[in-house]
Amino acid sequence: MRELVEGLLRSSDAFAGFWHDHAVLAREGGLRIFDHPEEGRLHHQQVTVIPAAHPDHKLVMLLPAPS
Repeated sequence: MRELVEGLLRSSDAFAGFWHDHAVLAREGGLRIFDHPEEGRLHHQQVTVIPAAHPDHKLVMLLPAPS
């Protein structure tokens, strides 16, 4: 993964800009809004499930939400 990211950083100014500008937040769930180039603005609700028997795993789902 590190090699992939380093290669993209070297070869794409756009990728480098997005990579260095991202903000990782410790959040679980909530509304996510994406601007899709063909579908337009999409709204999704993020739902995170952590199985009781395997707390080291989690399933993250983006479910369609009303806009």
